[in-house]
Amino acid sequence: MLITAGRSLWRAVGVATLAAAPAPARVLRQSRHLAMTSMPLPDSSEVKKGASAAPDTAVYPALWSPEKNVSRIAVCQLCSTDDVEKNFAAVAKFAALAQECGASLACFPENFNFLGSGVRKSLDIAEPLEGKTLLRYRGLAKDLGIWLSLGGFQEKIDQQTEEGAEGDKEFIANCHVIIDAEGELKSRYRKLHMFDAPYVNLKESAFTKAGDSIAVANSPVGKLGVSICYDLRFPELYVALRQRGAEVILIPAAFTVPTGQAHWEVLLRARAIETQCYVVAAAQSGRHNEKRESYGHSMVVDPWGEVVARCADGEGMCVADIDLNRLREIRARMPVADHRRPEVYSGL
Repeated sequence: MLITAGRSLWRAVGVATLAAAPAPARVLRQSRHLAMTSMPLPDSSEVKKGASAAPDTAVYPALWSPEKNVSRIAVCQLCSTDDVEKNFAAVAKFAALAQECGASLACFPENFNFLGSGVRKSLDIAEPLEGKTLLRYRGLAKDLGIWLSLGGFQEKIDQQTEEGAEGDKEFIANCHVIIDAEGELKSRYRKLHMFDAPYVNLKESAFTKAGDSIAVANSPVGKLGVSICYDLRFPELYVALRQRGAEVILIPAAFTVPTGQAHWEVLLRARAIETQCYVVAAAQSGRHNEKRESYGHSMVVDPWGEVVARCADGEGMCVADIDLNRLREIRARMPVADHRRPEVYSGL
């Protein structure tokens, strides 16, 4: 099932803009895999500790079906800025909406907590994972009883203990964290591939320490393979995640507009097809400041390479059902993992 909501919805399938959407939510289109629904977003005042509106069961069926092995995820598209309070309010609003829609996991993009205009601001805002910022998000997950995928947190590096630290030079890690419905930190992944791109005058490695390991985590929607943004261009990582058992690959991002227009969807679909995993890509969208603009188009791609849920421009949310039986059927009918020849190309 797919539900889209936000400032601007995917017009290619005839979904009206949010302003035109009636309340309560109504189903607008049915297909073999999904139903599309338009709905209003709640006001920030409606997001209260431990509170949630009862979902309309005719629109939102059960969260998880043991017979069908189906569970629900929400993909939340933001336009984050350097205002951490505003960013938290946006995450809280979408997390509450995701919980009301029956999702057990809500996914948020890279830089969900802070997206500034300069390196110095990113260094100043950074905190360790045990700091007050993530503690606040952990509290949100626990209050709502929902898992959160928070992609691209500015993790403060301890210069005295981190291997590879360069004297007094400051570094952060671009860290993707998974928080469970009890508010516990279930997984931490530091981005492996640094976005050093002269054409946009950005050198991530100048202030960010790359990670050195991959991460796979169990969750209610399946085994999660964790990555961030620029990692998308390196298929070897996703083959490794599949080999570690990944069923759902998370790719939170803040893609630039030119690269997004050229490569975003085709790369996401390629990663889904070659790994036979669901790919869940929560993205930043819109203009964050005078220097940064992001492409958006958050989406969910199934293991056959079909886009089964997507957002367009601006803040919004889409919801999709993860069907692990469908994933296993695809893998059984085309067992590409069994046909790999690592003895030939292991030196790559």
